[in-house]
Amino acid sequence: MKNMVFPLLVLMLVAACAITQPAPTSTPVPPTEPLPTPLPEPTNTPRPPKPTKTPLSPPLFEVLFDGTDCTVDGPTELPSGDYAFTFIDESDWRGEVYLTYIDDDKNLQDQLDLQSEPGDWYPKPSWAHYDVDVSPWYDLPEDEVSEGRKVTTSVWRLKKVAEHIILCYVPSPAKIWFAAPIWIIDTSTD
Repeated sequence: MKNMVFPLLVLMLVAACAITQPAPTSTPVPPTEPLPTPLPEPTNTPRPPKPTKTPLSPPLFEVLFDGTDCTVDGPTELPSGDYAFTFIDESDWRGEVYLTYIDDDKNLQDQLDLQSEPGDWYPKPSWAHYDVDVSPWYDLPEDEVSEGRKVTTSVWRLKKVAEHIILCYVPSPAKIWFAAPIWIIDTSTD
């Protein structure tokens, strides 16, 4: 019986401790790390204004298309930059002004030699490049349409030092008239 008393005492002590200890609850344990700093309350700080478009200076070029000829009034030599073109379409087609630049060993006459007559469409030669950009950063006037005449203004970014050619283009039926060259010159000083 002596051998049983000790284990019995241990068992009673364990049972008594279990009764006096509170049962675990689902109360959250506070974190040992500091809580993150709360985000500040939103303020009514105004957003920055949307970029505004640059006011358009008077166009340097006036391109007139009458359906049989394309003519230009404007300078022939300029430094690289953005230039405004007014396009006056008096044709029965929906014409457009367009610019291209050509390789150094070519000129406007090389373009004209590819046509059997003005307006004839032909595949673009490898030495003519149509990656001249229209600049979207200008506040342009609305197109004007009156009595068979449409007037549009566009701004072209002429950055390549090369001979550029102003042309009148009709997408359907495909036709093209070459008007005049513009030389974009290097104005940098070495």
